[in-house]
Amino acid sequence: MDGTSTREHGGQGVGLSICRDIVMRHGGRIWSEAVQPRGTRFIALLPRKEEIVRRADVSNHQNIFSDTPDFAEKVIHWIAELMRVRMVSLMIPDVTGDRIVIEAAVGLTDQVVQNTSLARGEGVAGQVWHSGKTMLVGDITDDARIDRDQNIDRYDTGSLLSVPVKLSGRVVGVVNVNNRLDQRPFSQRDQLLLEGVAERLGHILDRVSNHIQGKAEYEALRKTLRRSVAVRRSRHDDLAEICHEICIGTASRLKLGRQELSSLAFALQTYDLGLTDIPEEILNKVPPLEPDEWEMIKHHVFDSMKMLTTLDAPGEVHDFVLHHHEQYNGEGYPDGLSGEDIPMGSRLLMLTDSLVSMLQGRPYRQAMSLDEAIAEIESRGGRQFCPRAMQAFIDEAGNYVDRIAEAQSTRVAAPLRPDIKTAELVGSSRSDQDR
Repeated sequence: MDGTSTREHGGQGVGLSICRDIVMRHGGRIWSEAVQPRGTRFIALLPRKEEIVRRADVSNHQNIFSDTPDFAEKVIHWIAELMRVRMVSLMIPDVTGDRIVIEAAVGLTDQVVQNTSLARGEGVAGQVWHSGKTMLVGDITDDARIDRDQNIDRYDTGSLLSVPVKLSGRVVGVVNVNNRLDQRPFSQRDQLLLEGVAERLGHILDRVSNHIQGKAEYEALRKTLRRSVAVRRSRHDDLAEICHEICIGTASRLKLGRQELSSLAFALQTYDLGLTDIPEEILNKVPPLEPDEWEMIKHHVFDSMKMLTTLDAPGEVHDFVLHHHEQYNGEGYPDGLSGEDIPMGSRLLMLTDSLVSMLQGRPYRQAMSLDEAIAEIESRGGRQFCPRAMQAFIDEAGNYVDRIAEAQSTRVAAPLRPDIKTAELVGSSRSDQDR
């Protein structure tokens, strides 16, 4: 208490506000009392809470409160306070759906929480999980439904209550309470109360699950956006942009519809997202690749598909990206499609990706001129490339001769790897599609 008109030490007067915030966050109370003859006393009351024990993340179980541990504490303490008990456990099925485990509890040891696992019909909770009906036990020492081998040492009273947690009529968990603070057995009123709590708990668990799923989707989206920017900066230079214009111009020549053109434009910016998961030493390796390296390369289309899913891309974009490594003669991947079975958008993506690669060059291959690249593409017509799409593509590329030459003249080419000989360049002067 400071009864003087001046203070020895300065301050901003925020200490009381901070103190109040801390107390309130811990579920406590703070109040003031007048002290005679002059002054004020502040009193803070913090409740003593039992420790919440949560199940550890293991291979066969995903803790639904893994991202919200403080929320798990609030849920368990909420139940304990409403029911006036010292022991609460929330049980949910493991990932196999065959057994039920403790998700979080108060009043139980860590060993009990981590090791308890019940099959349907096993123990009190297992019976409730199986039947979907509440079990109210007045005295565990004199009830035929109680397993005689069950460890009852942890029960201060002989009464327990186990209630199913349901969502849309389906049992999604079991909540158990024991050891009433007043030592009395549970009553019918307690049963009604816990059943009401369990009904709300089902919706709470559903919302927590949706929150975690939403957070995972958000993280996946953030990762995709980050990688999309990285891919664009590393692979989509002026030459790539020109090739993309050639692709869209070719699609217009082939009379693709407005929606297909839109899907193709989006696919051009995202078809190689999956390459971000492949080490640079493999991407820049001189062919041929080792079998496991080749499998990694082929798998990148599926990684691209996953990222497209996070962007909520339409199915047409997925089809274009999934099949842009299919070859006209059926020797491509991932499905070995051939001819007209390959989406036209995919055929155009393959032509575009090949032209970009040849005009840019790679650490294992010198950049080509447009004439050289077109000659290379023509040599693969009917095998790798669709003849109809290829001819329209080449005709369209003829409108960009000057722009391509200018872009190549100002572009700083990536240095060739010093271990590559001139003879090797002849054998590997082909598009990345041959990988």
